[in-house]
Amino acid sequence: MKRRLLLLLLVLMFVVVVWAQEQKADKPITTETLRELFFQEKNPDFKFPARKERYIYNGPPDSNCVALTFDDGPNPQWTRPILEILKEKKVPATFFLIGENVQLRPDIVRDIVNAGCEVGNHSFNHPNMKNLTPEKVREQLEKTREEIKKACGIAPQVARLPYGVASEDAARIAFDMRLDLIFWSLDTDDYKKTVTKDDMLRTILKEIKPGSIILMHDRGQKEVDTVKEIIDPLRAKGLEFVTCSELAARVRMKKYQEGKLGTLPPQPHNDSHKGVD
Repeated sequence: MKRRLLLLLLVLMFVVVVWAQEQKADKPITTETLRELFFQEKNPDFKFPARKERYIYNGPPDSNCVALTFDDGPNPQWTRPILEILKEKKVPATFFLIGENVQLRPDIVRDIVNAGCEVGNHSFNHPNMKNLTPEKVREQLEKTREEIKKACGIAPQVARLPYGVASEDAARIAFDMRLDLIFWSLDTDDYKKTVTKDDMLRTILKEIKPGSIILMHDRGQKEVDTVKEIIDPLRAKGLEFVTCSELAARVRMKKYQEGKLGTLPPQPHNDSHKGVD
């Protein structure tokens, strides 16, 4: 009798284990699940070059998605003309905002969100993070997060460090704040006065590839004209415009599908990327 009960107990335990595994297997893996997993990593390494694996310079090359990004706004004169084009063309873009500019024009921050675009953290007053103490780095990012949240009700999930310059402290603090650090793979060099709209268009069309993150600034007429003229040609190449959060999600999903979790796919190993923003 005891042997039968023991056998029955073992069978029941086996059934429960199999059922639990099936339930786990049936549970869909979402992009938010993977994001949670990424930021729950224990004892992450932020020393160079290990921290480079955590940065995002581009999306998966087989995803056919690209991201338009604009730094240093909101600009009282030029952000809205760019938004009008993006809204008309139904193109989501990411605007990396300066905290002190957000304080001056919170209404434009709301316009960015209402246009279907994403807001990102670009520090409070654009310092070189390598020159700051850990306390000042955190202050730069936290103050900007609070200003953006106060303006539009949304706390950014992505950040871009000024000048594309990172540090161990900045990487650790961004991780603590659950911010994906976004760099770029295609620089239009629009910050240079000698660079024209035609130069920017040529650069984009020559260097664009699936997964590209395009760097621009919402600060002048040439940026407005470039946005107006580049969307259709890129779509004609079969490319899809996404936000940087979506791009980061696709990078993580690609990593999951490859059976690797906890770190991002290999990225370019330059501690400060091409260009100055």
